[in-house]
Amino acid sequence: MKVKNAVFGLVITGILCCILSGCATSPEPVPEEDLNRSAFVDADEAESEKAADEEAAPLEMVSEEPEQKQRPDLDPDKALEAYADFLTDYPGQPDLLESEGEESEGDLDIRFTLLYLDDDRIPELALANGDYPSNPVKLYYYNGKEVLKTGDYSMYGQMYYTPKKGFLLPMYYLPLGNGEILLYERGEAKPLTSWSSDADGGYYVDDALVEEEEFEEVVNRWTGQAFLPAFSENRTYYINKTDIDIRDVLSQLAKTAPFDITPLGAPVTDDSYLKEGDLMIKGKGAELIPGIWYLKEDTLPGPTWIEFDTLGTFTAHDEYDEMLISGYLKYREKDPILEDGSIYDLYYSDGTIYSSFEFAPETESGPFMTFSGAVYYKYE
Repeated sequence: MKVKNAVFGLVITGILCCILSGCATSPEPVPEEDLNRSAFVDADEAESEKAADEEAAPLEMVSEEPEQKQRPDLDPDKALEAYADFLTDYPGQPDLLESEGEESEGDLDIRFTLLYLDDDRIPELALANGDYPSNPVKLYYYNGKEVLKTGDYSMYGQMYYTPKKGFLLPMYYLPLGNGEILLYERGEAKPLTSWSSDADGGYYVDDALVEEEEFEEVVNRWTGQAFLPAFSENRTYYINKTDIDIRDVLSQLAKTAPFDITPLGAPVTDDSYLKEGDLMIKGKGAELIPGIWYLKEDTLPGPTWIEFDTLGTFTAHDEYDEMLISGYLKYREKDPILEDGSIYDLYYSDGTIYSSFEFAPETESGPFMTFSGAVYYKYE
């Protein structure tokens, strides 16, 4: 990145600190151990070698990342068709717990969405009959022939999860106090770990009494893991509230459902729909603005992620995937500091100015923008 000499000392340090680390990437998979060292080693000799290896090898941390496998035998289009048929029939014969029927008043407030829970091409269906305390999130999956139920989880029609990793948090709130994590894979959600404390000063992990230090390690491990709500404002649809084409809605949800999550909790989705149509934004490199921009670090207050489309409209979201602000942007002027950079003003929908941002189309780490002093990047 080049800056003008007159203000070099003022800005270069802050900008480099924010952008050098680049975008979040997934860790490389750990290679499997070669078990075929020799087919003809004597059993006693092999046992002796094994003992020697165990004594000499350093201890390693066991990864808690689930091993996921693709399902090439399943057809995503057939899954969406099966979900559409299931949802069309659902209001007439809803899956109700006894307590749900007691608390519901009149028609059920049935909402649904699609989630990528494990790492295959087939999304899972999440459904809730309302947001009463007795309304759990109901998870369903497609097994290649029909829609089957995984189970009922949490309360108030809400729970949390991590896209493609299979971690389920069967609770309706964050941050975590006492907690439980389930691991989802291929239609099953099995207990992975849990932790709790009591008024007498006892600390428990997986129902076993542990020292406070071990308890805090587990809590820190999972409170440091970002989770998304199953139902968010912009990816939730209601069966019996609006006149919708369920098949079209499911197709759209399958395209826009998060497939990853940033360390700060922003959902990573396919943003190609924001890049369609003629570009109406002015400024050098403005064609790089449409898409989703993610907050790099939470050292300064600001939206966790911001969407821009080719018309110049934007939507800012918080860490809980809820919409904060929507409006439009206008090109103001060439940036006086960054070569090829531009300054844009953001306006509320009513024309009131909201804020502004600087945009740099070319840096060593790719395009970036600074918004309210915070740096934003595009996921790659």
